[in-house]
Amino acid sequence: MVAFDGSESCREAEAYYHDYLQNPNGSSVPHSVLVHIEECAICRQRVRMLREALCELDEGSPSALSQRDSQLIADLQSHFEHLDEPLACAHVRPFLCRLLSASVRIRIPTPVTVHIDQCTQCADDLDSLRQLRLGADRLARLSLLYREGGRQDPHLCLPARSHSAAVAAANLEGVSAEILDHLCVCLHCRNAVYQHRQRLLDHAEREADQPGSLFCERISTAELFDCVVFYGQQPEFLQGAERRALCEHVRACSRCLERMQQIHRAVFGIAERTDSGVISVYTVDSLGRTIRQDALPASYEAYPIDVRVERRDPATAASDVGFAGRLAHRLGGPTVKPLARAAFLAVAMIPLAVLFVVSMPSASGLSVRQVDQTLASARTLHMAVFRTGKSEPIHQLWVSRGRGIVISETASERRVYDLTNRRMTVIQPGLGTVEHTNLDRSDGEAVERSVRRILESSLLDAPLDAELSRQTAPPEPELAGLDVYELTWDRSPDARRAPLPGRLQIYVDPVTRLPRRQEVYSWVPALNDWHIQTSLYAYPADDEIEARRRKLLSEK
Repeated sequence: MVAFDGSESCREAEAYYHDYLQNPNGSSVPHSVLVHIEECAICRQRVRMLREALCELDEGSPSALSQRDSQLIADLQSHFEHLDEPLACAHVRPFLCRLLSASVRIRIPTPVTVHIDQCTQCADDLDSLRQLRLGADRLARLSLLYREGGRQDPHLCLPARSHSAAVAAANLEGVSAEILDHLCVCLHCRNAVYQHRQRLLDHAEREADQPGSLFCERISTAELFDCVVFYGQQPEFLQGAERRALCEHVRACSRCLERMQQIHRAVFGIAERTDSGVISVYTVDSLGRTIRQDALPASYEAYPIDVRVERRDPATAASDVGFAGRLAHRLGGPTVKPLARAAFLAVAMIPLAVLFVVSMPSASGLSVRQVDQTLASARTLHMAVFRTGKSEPIHQLWVSRGRGIVISETASERRVYDLTNRRMTVIQPGLGTVEHTNLDRSDGEAVERSVRRILESSLLDAPLDAELSRQTAPPEPELAGLDVYELTWDRSPDARRAPLPGRLQIYVDPVTRLPRRQEVYSWVPALNDWHIQTSLYAYPADDEIEARRRKLLSEK
């Protein structure tokens, strides 16, 4: 039997996807793996997605991919290069600036973002940088500074110190780019600049603004940032007429000098901060391996990931985390063993491991099809469907892809599928009958199709490609904090009758982007009122679904 998303055969085949794409009949793919891929719908789908992803990355051009999409792909790849690696604060720091980019928003948990979620100090650093309100160019320079900040030439300290007083006063004439960079990366030299600027501040007097002068309120934090963080820019950058006027103003203005000192403390304080001792390891569970749900934060519950967090001595945390062998492990050529290539594929197959699982957008609109696909691909799911005036659900669906369990419950029948053990149990409570059936090879796909039909039926006949629009927040206390989307359309249950109005409302968790509630309104002319069908969605732990299976079987 082909397992329901996550058999050992699927996990073994995953390591050979890349070889299979290059040469399906080649000797590098074992015959047993070749047979499995050709017979397994799940593996065939993942191979197809990998082919499309690799084609996009290899052949994408500005005409095929927007600059924003290309940047998002690049950022995600840089994050997912750290799969299965212990990350400390020093390794996450260079990523902070990119997370603040206005053009790219990463809305899924990555190895970098989960560390920030678990590390209070990194989260505070990110918030401090956000308050600076820097643009893309300045964030890019600062990111490079955090990445390369440890590389300094001690031979430049002496000439750099000779310019520190002038640089503190924003006078960069005659200062080379090499010296400016050194004054940012060298702890002792940048402290010398800070001390010189502090002396200017101590002796500066606040002068009343004169008509036509450069007022302090006109000077943005970003402009003062350029007078403090010179890394990556040429001296000519500050030599225009407006820049000279800015520099002349700040060196005599105590208010602006203090703002510059605040920027210095914020930016370089992050660079100099010792590691918090929080070490995070992010592992992708791409094919449904069982994960301890109690180890995952609630916001990760729908993602196929395992996040492990350790807390070590802050003084040694960064040195304890080594990257030895990572490049050799990732950049192996065609002769790399399949298990080693899996690490490389993990980067290339981001959509298969994470993005494919939950792809609900956070824009102002989304389609019915996206809702349907999100529900169909969740690792675990519990759906309870209610009708108007009924306190008990008319239908419940439980799905655990990791355990291979599917449970369908109605008032008259309960179907329990144990795909791991190839067994189906049908219980009819009213009749007191129980029927056991052994499952064959094709039943895994049949059950998946059945799950899809149940999910689609909960949407009634809402058009799958229709776009839902964002609505105002619901007034009900139990729905507070959820995003609301709505669709109205004309329902045509019978071609011989006039269309009837229909309305769909979906409530989405803004953090996980998962649907939590769905209401379908159908107009009933005979009653001159709406018939409402409500579906509630939860994403329980595998153990909870297993407990439900055992409970049903024990009550038979």
